[in-house]
Amino acid sequence: MRLKERNVMQIRIRNIEELMDCFIFGEELGRGNFARVISVKDICTDNHWALKIIEKPNTFDKMKYIQHEIDILKLVNHPHIIYLNKIYESSSQILLLLEKCANTLLLEYKRRRKFNEKDVKKMIQETASAITYLHKHDIVHRDLKLDNILLGKNPRDPKDALYVKLSDFGLSAMKSGVGISSMFHDFCGTLSYMAPEMLTKPTYSQQCDIWSLGVIMYTLLAGQMPFNGITEEELITDIINNDPLYTNINILSPEGFNILQRMLHKEPANRITAAEIMIHGWITNDPKQNKGAENVLDMMKRWKSDLKVPTLGTESDWISSPQMSTTSSNPSGIKRVSRQSVPVAIQNIEFNKNRKVPIIHVEQKENRSVNNQKITSNIDHNEYKAGPSKPVITKRSQQKTKE
Repeated sequence: MRLKERNVMQIRIRNIEELMDCFIFGEELGRGNFARVISVKDICTDNHWALKIIEKPNTFDKMKYIQHEIDILKLVNHPHIIYLNKIYESSSQILLLLEKCANTLLLEYKRRRKFNEKDVKKMIQETASAITYLHKHDIVHRDLKLDNILLGKNPRDPKDALYVKLSDFGLSAMKSGVGISSMFHDFCGTLSYMAPEMLTKPTYSQQCDIWSLGVIMYTLLAGQMPFNGITEEELITDIINNDPLYTNINILSPEGFNILQRMLHKEPANRITAAEIMIHGWITNDPKQNKGAENVLDMMKRWKSDLKVPTLGTESDWISSPQMSTTSSNPSGIKRVSRQSVPVAIQNIEFNKNRKVPIIHVEQKENRSVNNQKITSNIDHNEYKAGPSKPVITKRSQQKTKE
């Protein structure tokens, strides 16, 4: 079911200085390659907003992704998704007036490192509510991660410091058609959050968002990422072949383990759906509701059913570039890749046309983390960094080529 576009006011301006008649400009809240976000106060209403100032890129491909994010934000209206209020445009800039958020989940994670189960359950429930809404309306986010979850103001509880707001729709996509025609083919996202089917199969579905949510849940509980590697190649191998070390999570109820393992199921057809998360016993506090769909057909029916999307509360976009490095041991004795991160700046990704295997070109860098590099197929977008590189092909793709 497609959403109707909201009536978002779009105003043409000569330059940003014109807005100083309407807003009091405050501190900078975040910065990225193409944009920065500052706090502003509406002079007439005293309302506080976040103004995202985007420098217009000089190529069509880069502009396409910016326009795509705006198009999605004009469609969505959900209490746990960033709210777009107005759009201003000059000859050189696009300015988005967004709901202001007090914090980001990434910054809160860096401060706490580990969260208790109660807090994690609340944030997973609110994020799953947003994902259920998106999937119901044929929108797939494709870049869920700690940096893209903001923490806003709960209108019903001012003391709530963990009120989720999903942001950054630059890599999101709209489904088209049914069956195989509704699948996605392009290789994009942030590597350490990418589902295994995105790395191994020619197509993938909205279930990639559920895997990313599982990575987020594990990270918040364990205080480290579930998949790691010294090189980009080893990180891919870890995601494809290994299960997370659940022993890194000290305290979690049986229902919590059940939902986490179902989110991180390697096979997307057997992975829990967003709608199923909302009625899982861990969320509803009813263990009898932990049983999953009996088969793929059940899952498809459940996902396509015109259910009411549970919502929890109101109406944000930050830019950050995380550097995360984790270590852990393997008590089971199973051979795994090293958990220490040495970084690789990912430069370009393409598919082997015969095998549909990602061929990754990288530039070795010391003392930077590979785990949170954002990847896109052909463009320079957000944290994606272009530059000189030498081709490196993973062992998996080398083996495929020899066949």
